[in-house]
Amino acid sequence: TEQDVSNLCVQCQVPFARYYCEICKLFDDDPEKPIYHCDKCGICRVGVKEECYHCDTCNCDYPIHCKGSHECKENLLDTNCPICFENLFHSTKSTTHLHCGHVMHYHCLMSYITEAQSRKCPLCSKSIVKQSLEEIELMDAIIESTREYLPPELKDKKNVSILCNDCLEKSHDCLFHFYGIKCKSCGSYNTRLL
Repeated sequence: TEQDVSNLCVQCQVPFARYYCEICKLFDDDPEKPIYHCDKCGICRVGVKEECYHCDTCNCDYPIHCKGSHECKENLLDTNCPICFENLFHSTKSTTHLHCGHVMHYHCLMSYITEAQSRKCPLCSKSIVKQSLEEIELMDAIIESTREYLPPELKDKKNVSILCNDCLEKSHDCLFHFYGIKCKSCGSYNTRLL
């Protein structure tokens, strides 16, 4: 039966979907996907309404556990995912906020980490996951155990200057190695030559 937009057939009273938003005219029948309408965003969001809150500065919804701990950025989701280029504000896919403040789709991030084999933000090169003490100690050991295999002109090269992608500090007179050069300020190996 032809009818106005509704979640219920006016003829047989059969519902069209488990979730229906009168404002957005959104239908979704996935029983595994919780959805709610955010009045401040003006659209429906994936998640449980009681577990989320709206940040007026960022103009997006966050899990409640992020309240007071996230770095506010004006209209944070008014951008595209750096991996798939889909607009994040209108996306129905879940997003993730990196420590550097950039946002992307969660599944795009997982794909990027796996396929590009990178643990750096594709926009600013800061570490997505902070290196653990064990990882830093392992890298120290690998570099020390392979130093003797470097060509003689590089084995004791100490006049290297680097910029740390994580703390943004410059370190000078660092010992060169192909595998990585450690930041003197924070100990990260997420560095680049100057």
